[in-house]
Amino acid sequence: MFTKAEHRGQGIGKALLAAAVKCGQDHAARLARPYVGTLVTESCNDTAKGLYEKAGFEPVKTVEFMLEYQRTLVIYQYRPVKVEGN
Repeated sequence: MFTKAEHRGQGIGKALLAAAVKCGQDHAARLARPYVGTLVTESCNDTAKGLYEKAGFEPVKTVEFMLEYQRTLVIYQYRPVKVEGN
């Protein structure tokens, strides 16, 4: 998923990501399984990486991709964010 440049900074990406996580959590709950969410982004995409980390995802692996273009991907997995008082 991505947000077009002219719509960035309005919380759209954050809302889309939150909805995706909620959908995954609901599905996992119906199956009586723990939720494991996985995302992949290019290592140079600092905006996406920041969004994912603020939402509770942690980088778990880096892989080389499209070696002729020297691209590196970062794989993230969801780790629930602990909120004080909950």
